[in-house]
Amino acid sequence: MALQLKKNVFNKHFADRRSNKDYTILLVDDEKENLDSLSLVLDRDYNLLFANDGLEALNLIENKDYPDEIHMIISDQRMPKLTGVGLFQKTSELLPDAVRIILTGFTDADAIISSINEGQIYKFLTKPIDPIDLRVTVRRSLEYYSLEQRNVQLVIDLKKRVDEVESLVTAFEKFVPRQFLDRVATEGVRNLDELVIGKAQSETVSMLFSDIRSFTTLSETMPPQDVLNLINACFRRLSQPVHDNSGFVDKYIGDAIMALFDSCGDTEESQAANAVRAALGMQLALNAYNLERIEEGYQPIEVGVGVHTGPVIMGTVGVDTRMDMTVLGDSVNIAARLESLNKVYGSNVIVSAQTRRLLLGHDEFQWRELDCLRVKGRDEPLIVFEVFDAKQESADERGELLDIYHAALEHYYAAQWDLAREKFEQYLEKDSTDVVSHLYIKRCGDANNERIEGLMEFRKAAGAK
Repeated sequence: MALQLKKNVFNKHFADRRSNKDYTILLVDDEKENLDSLSLVLDRDYNLLFANDGLEALNLIENKDYPDEIHMIISDQRMPKLTGVGLFQKTSELLPDAVRIILTGFTDADAIISSINEGQIYKFLTKPIDPIDLRVTVRRSLEYYSLEQRNVQLVIDLKKRVDEVESLVTAFEKFVPRQFLDRVATEGVRNLDELVIGKAQSETVSMLFSDIRSFTTLSETMPPQDVLNLINACFRRLSQPVHDNSGFVDKYIGDAIMALFDSCGDTEESQAANAVRAALGMQLALNAYNLERIEEGYQPIEVGVGVHTGPVIMGTVGVDTRMDMTVLGDSVNIAARLESLNKVYGSNVIVSAQTRRLLLGHDEFQWRELDCLRVKGRDEPLIVFEVFDAKQESADERGELLDIYHAALEHYYAAQWDLAREKFEQYLEKDSTDVVSHLYIKRCGDANNERIEGLMEFRKAAGAK
């Protein structure tokens, strides 16, 4: 059924032809008269393609280098070989965004309505078709198409921007841990204006210091690139236990690592346990690395770790053009001091009394008190402990040794020198390399009563018992 066009309509459309056309429409009809009539209505404003039936239209689309250049398909419904709805169904993947308008007789309207979703039909027009109605429908549908394409592009642009921001955040977090940033910028990187010098807050955290022993001496015999490779290899292995136990590396200081454990929602006890687990995990990771080094003909590396729990100030320091985020306070100094004490006692992991007190109910750790120290600038003594993994195969044997050790220590603080020396020597019979037992035997020989005077009370107050 042809369009109803008057002669003056033909003349007007031919007179108003324009060469600047933004959209391409595929017209499909098995009656040439209908294609001519559609062309007269639309040719002025749009690029037109023609097909005499559904299969011809399908072949045209499939063979086109850039099928998405077709923005709209207007098809008759009743055609031999392939109906309009059938054409739309088969081209739904080839032209997912194209607008689909179907032309149908009044008697086919109900069937078309039931097929609208299947064919992704935008609208159907019943014959006879009014040219003005057709032009308005085409214009509005292409405006809708254009709006959808702009929305798609906006989504694409937004996704690119989100990806850029996420890349920026990822790069930013390599220098400033997210956990740290959340403390001083409550809205994270979304509001960097919050990052001002001097902004701080106080809280209790567990912190860990680790340091490669004799690294300066070791590095003096190596080329610069080998030194850098070695320290990065160590950092990669030593940092993983921190992340595995809900901690984060605050900073790398030369060959040292400073890590914090203050996960939101965790108790002080769980934070302390995570810090100690990370410290022991570092030793396991180092043991595995040393096996590799020995096989390659290199000497093994030793790392000392100190863990302390206490109040710190988290905040920003520096100047407007260059600032840093850090933690400050006596607790930081204690953690660093604990790490350095490993060299004195020949130990691997030293924990403060404050941390140990939080973990008295944890049977996954074994402890021994190393010493009670008077530290310059502090009124109370510092009680320090060595910690071991109670899950290791040697835990039972170590437990028997620790019983002997602690009995010796009690004799020592009771000024029972001979009994203390006897117990320490008994310990050395099992472990002749124990630096701590040798140290206490020497002290017993010195009979340094002044040193232990009052320390027993200090030990109780500080949580040694």
